[in-house]
Amino acid sequence: MTSAHNSEYGPAVVDIVGQSTARRSLRVSTFTLGRQTLSSQLAVQLRAAILRNELYPGARLTEPAIAAQAGVGRSTVREALRILALDGLVSLVPMSGARVVVLSHRDISEIAEVRVAIEVRAARKVVLLNDDQRTEQIELMLRNLIHTRQSSSWSALANADVQFHRSVVSAAANTRLLRFWDQLEGQLLLLLSFHAEDVYQAHDVAREHEVLMNTLRSGNPDMAAEAFEQHIVSRMQVREQLWSFEVLEDDRTRIEGRVVGKGQNGRDET
Repeated sequence: MTSAHNSEYGPAVVDIVGQSTARRSLRVSTFTLGRQTLSSQLAVQLRAAILRNELYPGARLTEPAIAAQAGVGRSTVREALRILALDGLVSLVPMSGARVVVLSHRDISEIAEVRVAIEVRAARKVVLLNDDQRTEQIELMLRNLIHTRQSSSWSALANADVQFHRSVVSAAANTRLLRFWDQLEGQLLLLLSFHAEDVYQAHDVAREHEVLMNTLRSGNPDMAAEAFEQHIVSRMQVREQLWSFEVLEDDRTRIEGRVVGKGQNGRDET
């Protein structure tokens, strides 16, 4: 008989845990993988293609075409698309298939609103915590952003931008706040990667983020909160204008016909 231990949860729960620990441990060990699954690897590659704008918003993602190009089975493709759907990068429509997400005006507005709620709170708390080790991690992401601006692709710069802001949320030492951010990150990356060169060339991204970093070091939580809110609102407005003009209006007809892969006749598969 399993011995009982004192617990705030009560003896019934303790008894269940005691009886099932070995079986649960055995089951968990069977999920340990020596390498990434094929579906995970494919999801990473498709994600990169989407964020490089090689797969345009609204593009159809057909299982046979992707399976043929990647040399994998359709079930692997199906699972990879599910992973991307959880990231908010792909929409799965029954009887219609998968498409790269097209964000609506409402989507973009909600992303901006949630960013403000998360990051303003995080920035304020980072200042109040005054933890040098946590702040140094944000500075590391700032240096990475500056380096990426000088040497890498525009999509890599968008990713470095997002990682800087994620580091601020992480430094706030609130796991639930970070979890909310992670749910937002996929679509935020999609939005920031879209025609990234047009936005990042027009703005001094390094200087803008150095200003944000200085407010985190200022000791003034109100100053940091205001700076982050102004930065997010202004940059998201620019993104929404660009996305709306390019995707929601001018390219509506074109993106509806786009499909990943070519058929045997050389035309896009439908």
